[in-house]
Amino acid sequence: MGTTSFRRSESGQTLVEYVLLVGAIALVCLASVAFLSGSINDLFGSISSSPGVFNPPSSQVPVPPEAELAVPTSAEDCLEGGWQSYPQFENEAACIAFIEDGP
Repeated sequence: MGTTSFRRSESGQTLVEYVLLVGAIALVCLASVAFLSGSINDLFGSISSSPGVFNPPSSQVPVPPEAELAVPTSAEDCLEGGWQSYPQFENEAACIAFIEDGP
């Protein structure tokens, strides 16, 4: 092999062209991010400062501290939806079980 076979090979030139192309694309992406960073920051800042945007309301009823909890005194207090007046119970059966079994 003489020096002429190395002069005709274009594989190195093609690799350099790809590297330059990828570098140019990376520079354009960085310049775009730098140019738009203020707008993006304002957008996310306004979203995070809005109260309740990403916080859906809780479906659970908050349970007051133990000292403030009212308790049913009879099974009739639990019937016909009455158990809903006592947030510590999940359903009517739990309310009645409390009356029958005690705390």
